Amino acid sequence: MLLGGALLLASIGLGFAFFGLDRDESAPQWRHSEALPDALTPDLDGERIAFLAVSTDVAAARLLAEWFNEDTGAVVEVRGVGYDQLLDHILADNLRQAPRYDVVEIWYPHLAYLVEAGALRDITPLVEANESLIEPDDFFEAIYTPYTSYKGRQWALPFDVDTQLLFYRRSLLTRHGFEPPRTWDQVAEIARTITREEQHEGIVGLASMGFPTAIINVSTFLNRLAAHGGDFFDDRGRPALQTPEALAALEDLVAAQEYALSPGTDVDYEIARDAFLGGRVAMTAQWTDLGFSAEDPRYSTVTGDWGVVRMPMGRGDSARHAAALNAGFSLALSPVSTSPEVAEAFLLYAASPQIQKRLNLSGTGIDVGRHSVVESRAFRDQAPEMAEVLKEAYDGHVSAWPVRTETPGMMDQLSAGLAEAVTGEREPEAVLETVQQQWYHEMGPDPRELSGQGGGE
Repeated sequence: MLLGGALLLASIGLGFAFFGLDRDESAPQWRHSEALPDALTPDLDGERIAFLAVSTDVAAARLLAEWFNEDTGAVVEVRGVGYDQLLDHILADNLRQAPRYDVVEIWYPHLAYLVEAGALRDITPLVEANESLIEPDDFFEAIYTPYTSYKGRQWALPFDVDTQLLFYRRSLLTRHGFEPPRTWDQVAEIARTITREEQHEGIVGLASMGFPTAIINVSTFLNRLAAHGGDFFDDRGRPALQTPEALAALEDLVAAQEYALSPGTDVDYEIARDAFLGGRVAMTAQWTDLGFSAEDPRYSTVTGDWGVVRMPMGRGDSARHAAALNAGFSLALSPVSTSPEVAEAFLLYAASPQIQKRLNLSGTGIDVGRHSVVESRAFRDQAPEMAEVLKEAYDGHVSAWPVRTETPGMMDQLSAGLAEAVTGEREPEAVLETVQQQWYHEMGPDPRELSGQGGGE
């Protein structure tokens, strides 16, 4: 284990933020002058709503609140909470005598659970009446259904569309005679070599996220599982963790600890990101906003010295380049909102292609989910390499997390098992056997059909 130590998850306590945050307006592309349809800018002067956002999206939420205030007069109070507390806060608010939230950001795999708990409002009529403003067909096809739908109804709209790509330091790979990797085996070879040769300078080959919460370590596992040709479930909806593909993915993940940044369960999103931006690792599989931060000298020491490729392939006859819809957040309406019409207006505003383009180019970490943004001149001028790689990723195989009522419990079980494997407490094969049986128990004696591509039951 390398460069270990007390690496802790960033603060996840509930916070409060209001629009008007001081900001360096010279940052590239933070604001755009595209005209908005009148229907997105109703007169709401004096109205107030509260928006619950995941902590990693608070900067974007503040910016969005400021724009909405400028365009409508409404005040949006932004409240941030850590991703591992988001579900509990939404559920608790639905039971309060005096609810605190009008619009909530949700992790899309929690959609079915929240619907069945009565914690989300059905927005099907709102979406159908405003398709010309939302432009659903402009979203990447692979993301729209899992991010929004359950039992044939619409409950949310995509906001922060997350997949991961492999980022690398050009100078480090070149110095050691490597091309950008196309397979996970090549990633291992590069990482092992650079760790061996550069460790004395405080540089290692790979930052592998293993923090034991599902949104982190299950995402890392799914990248490799999908690359080997596997998925969470088979084509009949049965758990598919006792497969050669799943075993190969987990064994590779365990082996990666030899040349990774820190012991497997220490590294979360913030630690991996900051290590790459600080020049301390050669490669990391990360969410796509890293490509904007890496080129911004306010945050990065590696400007001009990084590259990006789609997720590497695994091994065997089923190996493929595969994108996984890891993390990913949608916006939904609280059914107990005290200002439902203002909340609707905010949702339509935030989900519109014009505002999403602004957010994608703002440098606040909101990842792109629309064809029109990736194909726009502004995006290609700002991030040409990112645009091409994203298009390749979404045009290929895409694995979604299951949108089921059982998802939160099942993914917590898998996350705990993965942590046991990477820390050496249990062998990978035993972990996968245990979790597969836990999943069968969660799903009941007659598991219902599940496509693995979202959309609910």
